[in-house]
Amino acid sequence: MRRARAWLAVLAELGAAGGDDPLFRALTRGGNLVKYPADRKRGTRMRPGSLNERFQELAERAGVPYIDGQKVTAHSWRAGPNTDRVVTGGDGSSQ
Repeated sequence: MRRARAWLAVLAELGAAGGDDPLFRALTRGGNLVKYPADRKRGTRMRPGSLNERFQELAERAGVPYIDGQKVTAHSWRAGPNTDRVVTGGDGSSQ
């Protein structure tokens, strides 16, 4: 929950705190929200695969493109901590 709240705070700082705004947004290389024309038909959501590409790029830059011999993916970011918690018997109260 702490990470989710932190991300929501970042979105608010970037000006995307509306209740209808998507949780995952396209960002510029400078870390700002991508600006779309008001009449854009496709909306402001990231295209499928963009989140995964972003995670892989950031993992590469951080020097950890592989964890336990497997390529970092958006799915591993979501499922990995939960799997680790279950395996170690944690209850998630410190999250």
